[in-house]
Amino acid sequence: MEKKLFSYYIDKFCVNKNLFEKVTVLLENLLITDEQNVNNQEVEKFKDSFKELLKAFPRFIFQKEDVIVDNDKKAFYGNEDLIHCAMGFICLQIKHLSRFGTEVYIGKGIADIFLINEKRSKACVIEFKYNHTAQAAIDQIKTKEYAKKISSEMNTLIFGINVSQDKEVDMICFEILKGKYCIQDFDQILLSSSTC
Repeated sequence: MEKKLFSYYIDKFCVNKNLFEKVTVLLENLLITDEQNVNNQEVEKFKDSFKELLKAFPRFIFQKEDVIVDNDKKAFYGNEDLIHCAMGFICLQIKHLSRFGTEVYIGKGIADIFLINEKRSKACVIEFKYNHTAQAAIDQIKTKEYAKKISSEMNTLIFGINVSQDKEVDMICFEILKGKYCIQDFDQILLSSSTC
């Protein structure tokens, strides 16, 4: 299956396999580290490599419409859907995950991506926005309480990611330490977090 997925992105979108592998390794490193706080340099590397991957895709479209992906074939893609699928594919490559899900019902809504590494007692919630802000993604995680339950059990990385029509990546990342989630303190956590 992995080869079929790689060939899909490589053949249909002419995206270099190494770009996917680089993003995968960097995200995996964030999930396997024993450190209790997110390393800003590692987050910045992850953001830059994700941006490089997105730049390799053909032009983004503002709304869902037909896009030529082969000489004679057409496909129907929305920008946030394409970004979401690419990140889902990256997450599938991470070897140390105990659980992985997309469009996961948790808290009071549906989180875009949810990852768990039980061995390292670390989780990750990723929320995407297209042509909005990373802060809007973080606000959704907060309002919908996506991280509330899991952060009582393990350290939880929070990623709010916005991608613009020009493929610029805005990312906010921080870690909630096990048992430290408090909705009133969420804004305070954001003030002291790394904004990339």
